[in-house]
Amino acid sequence: MALPLLLGVEDDLEQLRLTRQELTRRYGKDYQVVCVSTAQEGLRHLEGAAAAGHEVALLLANLWLPRQEGLNFFAQARARHPDARCVWHIKP
Repeated sequence: MALPLLLGVEDDLEQLRLTRQELTRRYGKDYQVVCVSTAQEGLRHLEGAAAAGHEVALLLANLWLPRQEGLNFFAQARARHPDARCVWHIKP
């Protein structure tokens, strides 16, 4: 049985690295942690999870990704996985 997906999306590569590291350290035993740098990559992972019938537990993304991708990402992600929890952050 596949672990539930915990997906992070961040365009700042250093922040992405730190996020992946922390999420894996804290939750890697219980969740499949995937962190990507674009909304399109994130949506591809969500499509794959939906096609395979895998649970998506958490979506974590920068709300202000380039070209308003953060807002679009959450809208499309919620359409595919309405039960997933969503957390966004805003860059200072």
